[in-house]
Amino acid sequence: MGIGTVGRGDKRLWMAAAAVAAGVVGTSLLVRKLRGNGEEVEGQKSRKTNGSEALALKEFDEDQQDRTGRALRLFLGWSVVNLGVGGAGVLIQDDPQWRAFYGANLACGALTGLAVWVGRRGLSRWSEWPKVEESEEGKRPLQRAKFLETLAVADLSVALVSVGGGVYLARGGGSPELQGLGRALLLQGVVLVVVDSLYLGATRRQRRKLETKLEVRAPRLESEAATT
Repeated sequence: MGIGTVGRGDKRLWMAAAAVAAGVVGTSLLVRKLRGNGEEVEGQKSRKTNGSEALALKEFDEDQQDRTGRALRLFLGWSVVNLGVGGAGVLIQDDPQWRAFYGANLACGALTGLAVWVGRRGLSRWSEWPKVEESEEGKRPLQRAKFLETLAVADLSVALVSVGGGVYLARGGGSPELQGLGRALLLQGVVLVVVDSLYLGATRRQRRKLETKLEVRAPRLESEAATT
């Protein structure tokens, strides 16, 4: 009787142990499954976020490339006008002041054409510059925009100096040649100031808008990750 009772007790003990073991195993599998689902959802959120950031950077970069191409085409047209009109003026004008005016515009047209040629070469290798660290590869469009802004600021500075020098020479009462040169510098400087200001303003405005968008999104993602 006692032996049978002990046997039945051992059987119930083994059954209870098996049930506990099954429960532990089942709970572990359930926790792992839930954790896996959570990581998958978080990964999907991360991929979605990274995808949206990449799309925003791509759209910004395409707009920047298109804007730069339009500016180069505009300068190319201005170069052709200066070469044609300046060359014709030098040939047909006898007045020293106007010959100097057309000659200076002819020279500016050649320099502008050279700058456009250099710019077109850079545009053909758009995706390769500027050189960045591998970890910063995704931010290359923003760095490229900042580099172009720096070039635009430098060109704008030269244009302002040209305007100031042109006014001084044109109204300085010097020789007719210097007055003609001053008028040419004034004309070229005004055109550069207008084009560079529009280009710089549009580029800087779009870049800051994109940077604000990316900076606002990062804290939002951190708060969402903390709540989950």
